[in-house]
Amino acid sequence: MRCSVDEYRAETCFQGVTKVVHMNAATGSRDLVRLHPDIVFWLDQSGMPEARDPEYFAQWHTALVALAVDPNVVCKISSLGMNDPHRTTASRRPRVLGCIEAFGADRCFFGSNWPVERLCSGYGDALDASRDTIADFTEVEQAQLLHTNAERTFRI
Repeated sequence: MRCSVDEYRAETCFQGVTKVVHMNAATGSRDLVRLHPDIVFWLDQSGMPEARDPEYFAQWHTALVALAVDPNVVCKISSLGMNDPHRTTASRRPRVLGCIEAFGADRCFFGSNWPVERLCSGYGDALDASRDTIADFTEVEQAQLLHTNAERTFRI
């Protein structure tokens, strides 16, 4: 079922793109975002970083920065255990911080990809890794990332 733009405006927000490295998708998403500055779009699953090498990370981060230019785009930090054979706080940290560097603490929030990610890591492991990564952030930034931004985005 397709929704009209007015129906999207009446809803909370619109999930625009998942895999940001595919710049054709990111470019098309930016066009849509700019056509509707009054609708909040969220980048799901941290832009789904698929590889772990430095070259891919640079492409992924560049795509995040390009999407973050528009203030009506926010980032759901999630699914970082999906393509991570190590699944540690240290292995997730660069991607978490990459999202926050691109969008800012005021436009990111932690989420999950349950039950799918349960195949790769436990919920508590992911939550602990997220909290550990932002432990040096201010209390306000931690609250934004852990709940305030999600509450605002989804109007809960």
